[in-house]
Amino acid sequence: MMLLPAAAEMTAVVLKADRSASDVASYRPIALTSTLCKVMERMAAKRLRWWLESNQHLNKFQCGFRQRRSMINQIMRLGDDAHKAINNKQYTLAVMLDLEKAFDLVWHRGLIFKMRRMGISGNILNFITDFLSNRSIQVHIGTGVSNSYELQNGTPQGSIISPLLILLMVDDIDEPEHGTKLSLFADDSAAWKSGSNVAALTKDIQQYRNRLTMFFE
Repeated sequence: MMLLPAAAEMTAVVLKADRSASDVASYRPIALTSTLCKVMERMAAKRLRWWLESNQHLNKFQCGFRQRRSMINQIMRLGDDAHKAINNKQYTLAVMLDLEKAFDLVWHRGLIFKMRRMGISGNILNFITDFLSNRSIQVHIGTGVSNSYELQNGTPQGSIISPLLILLMVDDIDEPEHGTKLSLFADDSAAWKSGSNVAALTKDIQQYRNRLTMFFE
């Protein structure tokens, strides 16, 4: 099965691990971009990443798709707090959040608005706006081709610049309060807090979880 965007790009779909082949939601679309477009994406992504890192615009809790940062950083933060709590005869309450279909549901207009608010302009902004605009999709199975549908949301999975666009989309996530801590790895996040009162920990974590729910909606 192939997904055929209107631009000079094709998208293959790959069956996710341990998923039913008869379920449409079991497939992951992977963009098959031309070499020239990949070069352009890499140039834009490199310049944009340099600007964001140099001006400290990326969220301080974000470790996904960033140089000299990895998931290990976040695991060590949580593990260190948990060990300290155990030594102090306290508890650590944590909640892990995984956004479903994060790449597919990126709101184009919202992303461009956030980029403008961050101070991104000029050719980079124009390139990304054009990159996301006027994309359409068709499903091709055997000799059959579906109608064409315009895409209002989403960034191409497998694209060089898409991971960076995900970071920009979640960059203004609500910061935790009252001692609650946050970790981000692209679209995955975790919030935790240590203390001696489980009821109080539960209340604080739930309040922050509610704020995150409102943000991601």
